[in-house]
Amino acid sequence: MKSRPCLIQRRIHLAEVNGRPFDVRVMVQRPAGSAWKVTGKLAKVAGPGFIITNTARSRGRVLPLHTALNHSSVKSPNPAQLAKKIDRISLRSAAQLQSGYRWLSMVGMDVGVDKQGNVWIIEANFSPALSLFRKLKDKSMYWTILANRRRQRRTEKPAAANRQRVQAKNDAAVKPAIRANRSAANKPRAQVKNGTAIRRAIQPKNGAAIRRAVPGKTGPLHPRHISLLLIGTN
Repeated sequence: MKSRPCLIQRRIHLAEVNGRPFDVRVMVQRPAGSAWKVTGKLAKVAGPGFIITNTARSRGRVLPLHTALNHSSVKSPNPAQLAKKIDRISLRSAAQLQSGYRWLSMVGMDVGVDKQGNVWIIEANFSPALSLFRKLKDKSMYWTILANRRRQRRTEKPAAANRQRVQAKNDAAVKPAIRANRSAANKPRAQVKNGTAIRRAIQPKNGAAIRRAVPGKTGPLHPRHISLLLIGTN
Protein backbone atom coordinates (compact mmCIF):
# COMPACT_ATOMS: atom_id res chain seq x y z
CA MET A 1 0.00 0.00 0.00
CA LYS A 2 1.36 3.42 -0.92
CA SER A 3 2.10 5.92 1.81
CA ARG A 4 -1.06 7.99 1.82
CA PRO A 5 -3.93 8.71 4.26
CA CYS A 6 -6.43 5.89 4.56
CA LEU A 7 -9.80 5.50 6.21
CA ILE A 8 -10.20 2.17 7.96
CA GLN A 9 -13.74 1.08 8.67
CA ARG A 10 -14.47 -1.39 11.40
CA ARG A 11 -15.93 -4.61 10.11
CA ILE A 12 -19.41 -5.38 11.36
CA HIS A 13 -20.34 -9.02 11.52
CA LEU A 14 -23.75 -8.57 9.98
CA ALA A 15 -26.70 -10.77 10.68
CA GLU A 16 -27.51 -13.25 7.93
CA VAL A 17 -30.47 -14.60 6.02
CA ASN A 18 -29.86 -18.15 4.81
CA GLY A 19 -26.13 -17.68 5.34
CA ARG A 20 -25.95 -14.36 3.44
CA PRO A 21 -25.27 -11.04 5.23
CA PHE A 22 -27.79 -8.24 5.01
CA ASP A 23 -28.14 -4.64 6.08
CA VAL A 24 -31.09 -2.26 6.14
CA ARG A 25 -31.94 0.76 3.98
CA VAL A 26 -34.09 3.22 5.91
CA MET A 27 -35.65 6.18 4.12
CA VAL A 28 -36.09 9.16 6.43
CA GLN A 29 -37.89 12.24 5.09
CA ARG A 30 -38.92 15.63 6.37
CA PRO A 31 -41.92 16.82 4.35
CA ALA A 32 -42.45 20.57 4.30
CA GLY A 33 -43.57 21.86 7.66
CA SER A 34 -43.33 18.53 9.47
CA ALA A 35 -40.88 16.51 11.56
CA TRP A 36 -38.63 13.72 10.35
CA LYS A 37 -40.40 10.44 9.71
CA VAL A 38 -39.47 6.98 8.47
CA THR A 39 -41.21 6.41 5.14
CA GLY A 40 -39.65 3.12 4.04
CA LYS A 41 -37.46 0.21 5.16
CA LEU A 42 -36.09 -2.85 3.41
CA ALA A 43 -33.29 -5.40 3.76
CA LYS A 44 -30.45 -5.66 1.22
CA VAL A 45 -29.21 -9.23 1.11
CA ALA A 46 -25.79 -10.01 -0.40
CA GLY A 47 -25.53 -12.35 -3.36
CA PRO A 48 -24.01 -15.84 -3.14
CA GLY A 49 -20.34 -15.77 -2.08
CA PHE A 50 -20.32 -12.02 -1.32
CA ILE A 51 -19.94 -10.17 1.97
CA ILE A 52 -21.06 -6.80 0.56
CA THR A 53 -24.76 -6.01 0.50
CA ASN A 54 -24.71 -3.73 -2.54
CA THR A 55 -27.27 -5.60 -4.61
CA ALA A 56 -25.95 -4.34 -7.94
CA ARG A 57 -22.37 -5.44 -7.29
CA SER A 58 -23.13 -8.69 -5.49
CA ARG A 59 -26.19 -9.65 -7.51
CA GLY A 60 -28.13 -9.73 -4.29
CA ARG A 61 -31.79 -9.07 -3.64
CA VAL A 62 -34.08 -6.97 -1.48
CA LEU A 63 -36.61 -8.19 1.05
CA PRO A 64 -39.21 -6.53 3.25
CA LEU A 65 -37.50 -5.84 6.57
CA HIS A 66 -39.89 -7.92 8.65
CA THR A 67 -39.28 -10.92 6.35
CA ALA A 68 -35.50 -10.60 6.70
CA LEU A 69 -35.62 -10.22 10.49
CA ASN A 70 -37.97 -13.16 10.93
CA HIS A 71 -35.61 -15.43 8.97
CA SER A 72 -32.34 -13.96 10.24
CA SER A 73 -29.64 -15.15 12.61
CA VAL A 74 -30.34 -12.31 15.07
CA LYS A 75 -30.73 -13.78 18.56
CA SER A 76 -32.46 -10.86 20.26
CA PRO A 77 -34.47 -8.68 20.55
CA ASN A 78 -37.56 -9.83 18.72
CA PRO A 79 -38.13 -8.46 15.17
CA ALA A 80 -40.77 -5.91 16.19
CA GLN A 81 -38.56 -4.40 18.91
CA LEU A 82 -35.56 -4.39 16.60
CA ALA A 83 -37.51 -2.58 13.87
CA LYS A 84 -38.52 0.12 16.38
CA LYS A 85 -34.89 0.47 17.47
CA ILE A 86 -33.81 0.93 13.85
CA ASP A 87 -36.47 3.63 13.38
CA ARG A 88 -35.44 5.47 16.52
CA ILE A 89 -31.73 5.51 15.67
CA SER A 90 -32.39 6.56 12.06
CA LEU A 91 -34.60 9.47 13.13
CA ARG A 92 -32.07 10.69 15.69
CA SER A 93 -29.28 10.46 13.13
CA ALA A 94 -31.24 12.48 10.54
CA ALA A 95 -32.03 15.18 13.11
CA GLN A 96 -28.37 15.38 14.06
CA LEU A 97 -27.31 15.68 10.43
CA GLN A 98 -29.82 18.47 9.89
CA SER A 99 -28.02 20.61 12.47
CA GLY A 100 -25.10 20.81 10.04
CA TYR A 101 -27.06 20.63 6.78
CA ARG A 102 -30.10 22.87 7.22
CA TRP A 103 -31.41 22.19 3.71
CA LEU A 104 -31.60 18.43 4.27
CA SER A 105 -35.03 16.90 3.69
CA MET A 106 -34.32 13.25 2.77
CA VAL A 107 -31.71 10.75 3.94
CA GLY A 108 -31.19 7.14 2.94
CA MET A 109 -29.65 5.52 6.02
CA ASP A 110 -27.70 2.28 5.61
CA VAL A 111 -28.03 0.51 8.93
CA GLY A 112 -26.24 -2.67 9.98
CA VAL A 113 -27.60 -5.22 12.43
CA ASP A 114 -25.16 -7.70 13.97
CA LYS A 115 -25.98 -11.17 15.27
CA GLN A 116 -26.49 -9.86 18.80
CA GLY A 117 -29.12 -7.38 17.64
CA ASN A 118 -26.92 -4.28 17.92
CA VAL A 119 -27.69 -1.52 15.43
CA TRP A 120 -24.90 0.28 13.55
CA ILE A 121 -25.01 3.32 11.27
CA ILE A 122 -22.97 2.44 8.17
CA GLU A 123 -23.55 5.58 6.11
CA ALA A 124 -26.05 8.31 5.29
CA ASN A 125 -26.94 9.03 1.65
CA PHE A 126 -28.21 12.55 0.91
CA SER A 127 -29.35 11.63 -2.62
CA PRO A 128 -30.52 8.06 -2.22
CA ALA A 129 -31.82 6.06 -5.16
CA LEU A 130 -35.45 4.98 -4.90
CA SER A 131 -35.06 2.05 -7.28
CA LEU A 132 -34.51 -0.45 -4.46
CA PHE A 133 -38.06 0.10 -3.24
CA ARG A 134 -39.46 -0.50 -6.71
CA LYS A 135 -38.09 -4.04 -6.55
CA LEU A 136 -40.37 -4.95 -3.68
CA LYS A 137 -43.60 -6.72 -4.52
CA ASP A 138 -45.51 -4.25 -2.35
CA LYS A 139 -44.67 -0.85 -3.82
CA SER A 140 -46.63 1.24 -1.32
CA MET A 141 -43.42 2.48 0.36
CA TYR A 142 -42.00 3.52 -3.01
CA TRP A 143 -45.06 5.63 -3.84
CA THR A 144 -45.05 7.22 -0.38
CA ILE A 145 -41.37 8.16 -0.66
CA LEU A 146 -41.88 9.54 -4.16
CA ALA A 147 -44.92 11.61 -3.16
CA ASN A 148 -43.05 13.14 -0.22
CA ARG A 149 -40.08 14.01 -2.41
CA ARG A 150 -42.28 15.70 -5.02
CA ARG A 151 -44.12 17.64 -2.33
CA GLN A 152 -40.84 18.83 -0.85
CA ARG A 153 -39.52 19.94 -4.24
CA ARG A 154 -42.66 21.96 -4.94
CA THR A 155 -42.10 23.73 -1.63
CA GLU A 156 -38.41 24.30 -2.23
CA LYS A 157 -38.80 25.96 -5.66
CA PRO A 158 -40.70 29.09 -4.46
CA ALA A 159 -38.37 29.34 -1.46
CA ALA A 160 -35.29 29.20 -3.71
CA ALA A 161 -36.77 31.81 -6.07
CA ASN A 162 -37.51 34.09 -3.12
CA ARG A 163 -33.94 33.73 -1.84
CA GLN A 164 -32.63 34.70 -5.28
CA ARG A 165 -34.85 37.80 -5.38
CA VAL A 166 -33.69 38.90 -1.93
CA GLN A 167 -30.06 38.32 -2.89
CA ALA A 168 -30.45 40.31 -6.10
CA LYS A 169 -32.06 43.18 -4.17
CA ASN A 170 -29.25 43.19 -1.61
CA ASP A 171 -26.63 43.12 -4.36
CA ALA A 172 -28.29 46.10 -6.07
CA ALA A 173 -28.17 48.07 -2.81
CA VAL A 174 -24.59 47.17 -2.01
CA LYS A 175 -22.98 47.87 -5.40
CA PRO A 176 -23.50 51.71 -5.36
CA ALA A 177 -22.04 51.85 -1.85
CA ILE A 178 -19.00 49.88 -3.00
CA ARG A 179 -18.50 52.20 -5.96
CA ALA A 180 -18.79 55.28 -3.71
CA ASN A 181 -16.28 53.86 -1.24
CA ARG A 182 -13.83 53.09 -4.03
CA SER A 183 -14.23 56.60 -5.45
CA ALA A 184 -13.65 58.18 -2.03
CA ALA A 185 -10.62 56.00 -1.44
CA ASN A 186 -9.10 57.06 -4.75
CA LYS A 187 -9.52 60.83 -4.16
CA PRO A 188 -6.69 61.30 -1.60
CA ARG A 189 -4.27 59.46 -3.90
CA ALA A 190 -5.30 61.69 -6.82
CA GLN A 191 -4.95 64.85 -4.73
CA VAL A 192 -1.49 63.90 -3.52
CA LYS A 193 -0.43 63.00 -7.04
CA ASN A 194 -1.83 66.24 -8.53
CA GLY A 195 -0.46 68.39 -5.71
CA THR A 196 3.02 66.98 -6.22
CA ALA A 197 2.78 67.70 -9.94
CA ILE A 198 1.69 71.32 -9.28
CA ARG A 199 4.57 71.97 -6.89
CA ARG A 200 7.06 70.48 -9.30
CA ALA A 201 5.66 72.55 -12.19
CA ILE A 202 5.52 75.85 -10.29
CA GLN A 203 8.69 75.88 -8.26
CA PRO A 204 11.30 75.78 -11.05
CA LYS A 205 9.39 78.29 -13.17
CA ASN A 206 8.55 80.91 -10.52
CA GLY A 207 11.16 80.31 -7.87
CA ALA A 208 13.33 83.12 -9.23
CA ALA A 209 10.42 85.61 -9.07
CA ILE A 210 9.75 84.70 -5.46
CA ARG A 211 13.40 85.08 -4.57
CA ARG A 212 13.40 88.53 -6.17
CA ALA A 213 10.35 89.46 -4.11
CA VAL A 214 12.03 88.21 -0.95
CA PRO A 215 15.31 90.10 -0.55
CA GLY A 216 18.29 87.90 0.27
CA LYS A 217 16.40 84.61 -0.35
CA THR A 218 18.75 82.16 -1.96
CA GLY A 219 17.97 78.84 -0.24
CA PRO A 220 15.03 76.42 -0.66
CA LEU A 221 11.60 77.96 -0.86
CA HIS A 222 9.54 78.10 2.30
CA PRO A 223 5.97 76.66 2.00
CA ARG A 224 4.49 80.13 2.55
CA HIS A 225 6.28 81.37 -0.54
CA ILE A 226 4.56 78.72 -2.61
CA SER A 227 1.25 79.68 -0.96
CA LEU A 228 1.79 83.31 -1.93
CA LEU A 229 2.58 82.22 -5.44
CA LEU A 230 -0.55 80.13 -5.72
CA ILE A 231 -2.66 82.96 -4.35
CA GLY A 232 -1.14 85.40 -6.77
CA THR A 233 -1.86 83.19 -9.77
CA ASN A 234 -5.57 82.69 -8.97
